[in-house]
Amino acid sequence: MSRELERVKTIVELLQFKKNPKIFNYIDIGGGDGSIAYEISVSLGIKNTIVADILPPPEQEYKNLTYIQISEEKNELPITGTVDMITMFVSFHHFKEPDKVIKEIMRISRPGTLLIIREHDASQEIQPYLDFVHLIETIKDYGKNSLKFLYTYQAGYFSRIGLKSSFENIGWKYLGSVDYPENISNPQKLYSSIFEFKGDGNSWLTPTVIKTKYALEDGTLLNILDIEDNENYLKLLKKNNISAK
Repeated sequence: MSRELERVKTIVELLQFKKNPKIFNYIDIGGGDGSIAYEISVSLGIKNTIVADILPPPEQEYKNLTYIQISEEKNELPITGTVDMITMFVSFHHFKEPDKVIKEIMRISRPGTLLIIREHDASQEIQPYLDFVHLIETIKDYGKNSLKFLYTYQAGYFSRIGLKSSFENIGWKYLGSVDYPENISNPQKLYSSIFEFKGDGNSWLTPTVIKTKYALEDGTLLNILDIEDNENYLKLLKKNNISAK
């Protein structure tokens, strides 16, 4: 099953927690090229779908999508009105200032808006593993441009309980979650949850967060992670024509 179809399957399962949801306006925050949002909009028959990301909009591959670029400094969504559904697929932990993102989510939501989040249930134990996976994916996606990208790359992981409590505190009702089947390995501790906006609540409380920022010194990628065995990592760098110096 492709990544896009897997996300559609998860969305359909999560929407079963809400009886007869009406979804006309949908935004995927951190949606990249829009491939996932496209499959979701087609599957659910959504007419107005927006993909928001900090990266420049790609060429209009999917004609029924609207692409917008988010300023990483302001984290503002240049849209007016409200939406019926918001998704963030493993993107929330990459925002440098999640409080600003939350403020924008609240602005475009109304009572009944659905929020679907796919995230890591982070802990101190799995943080090094998550860092390493992100590093590999970055090198794979950006190749020789990885070094420049990693200078500003950041991840701030959240615990599942902390994230749920924080959204409930600001007026989002927790409806349910979808977890990986027990027979499928899930080393990244991924899960998906759905919330429904009920109205204004208290101030946003930053969940239990494990902040990590890739700090490069003298272009030495090995300073990113504190790992004992670098052999496989060095092979990965060499394969992608990046020098560890």
